[in-house]
Amino acid sequence: MHCASLGEYEQGLPVLKSLQAEDPDSFYLVTFFSPSGYQLKKAHQVADLTTYLPWDNRSDIRRFINHLQPAKVLFIKYEFWPNLLRELHKQQVPTYLIAGLFQPSQVFFKPWGGWFRNLLRGFTHIFVQDEESQQLLHKIGITQNSVYGDTRFDRVQHQKQDLSFMKTFVGIENVSSLGVLGRKTSMY
Repeated sequence: MHCASLGEYEQGLPVLKSLQAEDPDSFYLVTFFSPSGYQLKKAHQVADLTTYLPWDNRSDIRRFINHLQPAKVLFIKYEFWPNLLRELHKQQVPTYLIAGLFQPSQVFFKPWGGWFRNLLRGFTHIFVQDEESQQLLHKIGITQNSVYGDTRFDRVQHQKQDLSFMKTFVGIENVSSLGVLGRKTSMY
């Protein structure tokens, strides 16, 4: 599973845990682009290995894929690595985009976006968060998709049920109320 940073990791985690429950004997790798996710999750690994994804150049990616020989690869939300996607497609490795979110302003939907649309065509399946994203993809001929919702909600529900991590993080035993601040950013 590849995540840009910690937020995408949290979105992909319910899917990763579901796969692990179905097939606990497989080897699971999580890769990051950003240090924010990697630094935190390497110390609290859910996967068998957590590392950075190599820079997206053909030779490094080919070597990485040949070494790992993945059975399938999950990308979370806005991750479109051209050389990685091409190499996975070339080696017939199923690829999935999880929690994809698309808007008309993105390059995929511009007249000059053909090269970028081809990246989307390389995915085995794209799980989008909403019907608007699905309709946008259908308009450009990307039909291997379905509406799956936002996996962050699954993660939040799970964390609501298990607040034991707060004892360590906050350093208190009884967490009865807690305020959380966050931000929302738009990509592309």
